[in-house]
Amino acid sequence: MTAYRILVTGSRRATLEDIEIVRAALSEAAAAPLRNGRSVVVVQGECSGGGVDLAAKVWATTTPGVECEGHWAKWGVHGRGAGPIRNAVMVGRGADICLAFPRADSRGTKDCIEKAEAAGIPVKTVPLDDLPDPAASIQRCEACGQPVSIVS
Repeated sequence: MTAYRILVTGSRRATLEDIEIVRAALSEAAAAPLRNGRSVVVVQGECSGGGVDLAAKVWATTTPGVECEGHWAKWGVHGRGAGPIRNAVMVGRGADICLAFPRADSRGTKDCIEKAEAAGIPVKTVPLDDLPDPAASIQRCEACGQPVSIVS
């Protein structure tokens, strides 16, 4: 039996509330396949800044029966085209569903949604715009003062 593949795309910015929404959506999407003995693979874009990708990765790596497949955008090689190229690779690998968590300014997320729809992958969109401003949730490292991703 092949794994049930969940493609996740979303904003680089995430509040604690956003992270809970991502976790809940992943739990809901994976429940039936896991209950039926099917393994699950979460496909995500490995955004180094955190956000939805990191929330999905943490959920996948801490949930029994779930694996994580990360795809880095090669910004140094492809420049601004790296995100769309990475999205095309993720979509091209196939998925049973795409969970999308965009904000109004999420161009990369919208690109991935369009590619998934064109490939015939069902897309469930959960907009994050009506949630509190992510800047309110930014925590800073005590040692260096740099922003850190919030995953708890």
